[in-house]
Amino acid sequence: MDERALPVLLQQASDRQSTPQERLVRFEAIFDQLPARDGASGPLHARCLRAILTLIDPVERRDLFLHYHRRHRFQLRTDPTPRLFALVSELQKPEHRPTPNAWASLDRVWSPGPSTNWPVWRGLCRVLAAQMAEVIQAFQQSRESPKNKRDFNELVLRAVLRLAAPAGGDAATTLTRQFELLSDLAHALAADHRCSGLHLLETACAEWIEKEMNNWPSKPMAELETELGLLAALRLVGEQHSGRGQGRSAVRLDDGRAESAVQGFFDRLKKGQRLQEAANL
Repeated sequence: MDERALPVLLQQASDRQSTPQERLVRFEAIFDQLPARDGASGPLHARCLRAILTLIDPVERRDLFLHYHRRHRFQLRTDPTPRLFALVSELQKPEHRPTPNAWASLDRVWSPGPSTNWPVWRGLCRVLAAQMAEVIQAFQQSRESPKNKRDFNELVLRAVLRLAAPAGGDAATTLTRQFELLSDLAHALAADHRCSGLHLLETACAEWIEKEMNNWPSKPMAELETELGLLAALRLVGEQHSGRGQGRSAVRLDDGRAESAVQGFFDRLKKGQRLQEAANL
C-alpha cells in the first residue's frame, strides 16, 4: 500500500456520484491492500474508517465496515472499536447529537481494550469530537442552570477519561492519551469559543475533583490519579490555546496535595510531549 496514494484512492472510493456497488468494489480493493493493523499501520486503517463515515447512507456505512472487519478482524472480546464506530456512525446525523440519547451514549462510552489499536481508536474519537463540538459550545453558552451546565461539562470529561483510559493500562499512558484527545477536542471547538470552552471544562474538572475529596476526605490521592491527570492535561491544552496577552490563568485546587499532583502531571506532560506535533496528529 502506497501511503501517498491512499488519500486519492479513498477520495475515489467514497465518491458520492458513484453507485454503492462501485464504492464497495473500490473500498474492498483498498482493504485488500492494507497491511495488517498494528501500531505503524494504524493511521492508514483510521483513514479508511473515517472515509467510510463520510458516506451519507448509514446502511452503506455499516456494510462497508463489515467488509473491512472481514479482512481485518477486531477481537471483539478485547476491542470495543466496532461499538465506537457504530456510535460515531449514528451521530453522523446532526439531529441525533443534541439529544438525551446521545448524552446517555457518552456517559457509557467504552475504554480501549487490550487489543485496541490506538491510532484507529483516536481517529474515531476525533470524529466524535468534531460531531459534538457544536453541541458542547451550544450547551456551555445556553441559559441552562449553572448546575446543568456543570453536569454536562462533567459528562464530557467523563467521556474523555473513559475513551483515554486503556483497560489495565498504566497512568502514564492514560495521561498522554487524555492530552491527545483533549487536543483533538480543542481543535474541533470553534476558534472564538476554544479558550472559554476549555476554561469551562477545566473549572468543571476542578469542581469534580474537589467534590470527590469533600465527599470522601479519607480517599487516597492515588484513587483520583486519572482525574488529576485530566486536570493537568486540560491546563496544558488551555495554555497552548490561550494566546499571548489574554491573561488566562489556570484553575487551581484548594487542596495542596492535589494541586501538587496536578503540577507534577503537568510538568511530566510538558517534558514528555513534543506539544505542537502531538496537537496536530
